[in-house]
Amino acid sequence: MFQSDRLPSKPEAFGYKQTWLAVKDADPFELLHDVNVRQGQVYAANWQEGLAQGDTFISPAIGPWTLVINPLVMVDLTEPQTQAFLSALSRRFGEVQFFGNHRVAGYGAWGRFVGGVPTRLFSTADGVTRLNQGPLADLELRYIADRKQQYAEEGFDFPEDELSWLGDEDDVMEMAGLWSINPQTLDEQPETLELGLLIVPSRSRG
Repeated sequence: MFQSDRLPSKPEAFGYKQTWLAVKDADPFELLHDVNVRQGQVYAANWQEGLAQGDTFISPAIGPWTLVINPLVMVDLTEPQTQAFLSALSRRFGEVQFFGNHRVAGYGAWGRFVGGVPTRLFSTADGVTRLNQGPLADLELRYIADRKQQYAEEGFDFPEDELSWLGDEDDVMEMAGLWSINPQTLDEQPETLELGLLIVPSRSRG
């Protein structure tokens, strides 16, 4: 393992056009073996450097949650191997959540796994629901109700699939806040001396 910037650093907001995991009660070192499948170089890093390059960053713990930002693998929630990986991870740690979004592609996804069981999975792209498993959260139902009211007030036709109203980037942030941590609020957290782990493919660090 290599050392990087050890200066204290406030957590930094992130989340747009990104994928991340929230893992409950997990030490970064415990997660390292699971997420460093391509054997990249590992550096101790604070939040500032951890997010600067767009590589995989296992954050210091924030309360009960540790975040894995920009994982190199398992980035499509609709893929069976992704679900199998997250199920296995949740059997080990108790709970794992998946979030991803990309506005240009109209992509949004969230998933929650507890004790190896997927309790809620959702993914959409270009207005098409690609995955919908498990009961909708109250927040999701509220999104649909609010947008239905907005469409009615503005005289728009309702879509055939009401789930197409779900999945924009702000929905993803708010679902993360409901289940664990909204990454857009991380800059409200205090400065920390704790370091995370930055996983850098050998090609990208000079």
